[in-house]
Amino acid sequence: MAVDQGEPERTGAVAQRRGYPFPVLCDPERRAYAAYGLLEGTPAQILHDFPWRPQDRETGEQLIASRRGTERAVVDSPWQLPGEFVVSPAGVLVHAHRYQYCEDFPPRTVLLGAIAVAR
Repeated sequence: MAVDQGEPERTGAVAQRRGYPFPVLCDPERRAYAAYGLLEGTPAQILHDFPWRPQDRETGEQLIASRRGTERAVVDSPWQLPGEFVVSPAGVLVHAHRYQYCEDFPPRTVLLGAIAVAR
């Protein structure tokens, strides 16, 4: 299962377009994000791989413009850092990965191992 910031129509369209084989829940108020301890990032965490400096509004605006109309468009809270969580059928949190910057993807093998343990 996944949780998305969007409202049902947009979330459903993205899930269908990407072919997700699992349910995607809508959380426009970001309550699940808060419950799992996911923070909003700083400009340095969001723009970590761009030539950004404090007070540099132009780089952020260029990022937003470059992603407009794409799968990576900046919508809802552009500052929300994501996370990856594996929860067992009994409701036990088996693995938590809270991103420290926007491209902080956990290794796939770590997630697959946690899923195997959760079963």
